[in-house]
Amino acid sequence: MTIPPSTRPVYLKGPKGKGEAELWVRVGNSTRHLEVADAVQYVAMRWPETVRVSPLTRIRLFLTMTRHRETPTRLPRVVERTLTERIFSERARNGSLGAGEE
Repeated sequence: MTIPPSTRPVYLKGPKGKGEAELWVRVGNSTRHLEVADAVQYVAMRWPETVRVSPLTRIRLFLTMTRHRETPTRLPRVVERTLTERIFSERARNGSLGAGEE
């Protein structure tokens, strides 16, 4: 039997729909559970259209992260890096990088 890949992430819950949602992926001939940071990165790479955030929200997140960089409770590095990379890549595509920005 051949089953095509899903067009969006599918999260599973425990028996009778109780428990936290979990993301499981097929790797070769096995199925593996992804931890939260890995699941965020996997979904962002596999289904980028499902994790789209408005440009205004991305800018707000970026500014919040830069203001609170030293705060102990912060987003996982993979989420922070993904948001930062997307903001700068969109700016580069739109030609809105100013002097001194990379």
